[in-house]
Amino acid sequence: MQKVGIIGGLGPEATMMYYRAIIDQFQQRQGSQTTLPELMINSVNMYQMFAWLEQEDYTAVANYLSQAAQQLAAAGAVLWSCAASHRILCSTKFSSRYRC
Repeated sequence: MQKVGIIGGLGPEATMMYYRAIIDQFQQRQGSQTTLPELMINSVNMYQMFAWLEQEDYTAVANYLSQAAQQLAAAGAVLWSCAASHRILCSTKFSSRYRC
């Protein structure tokens, strides 16, 4: 089974919503409430992210999120999502490396 990854911690509520939605959709497609997807969450420090955003250091944000995505890929994730409610996190600097 292919693994899915979530970059989380950017708002625990958003991470939980993504996690629940992925499980619900997976179980619906499988036709089973007793099957779960292989899923990984790489929880990043949202307070560090807020500090960089406040300083408008978007390069640091992009580097941090890119590192989180690389860690998920190294762990075997073939697809990942960034569980965040702010579009700024998919800035040009980040999305040029990874599709948001």
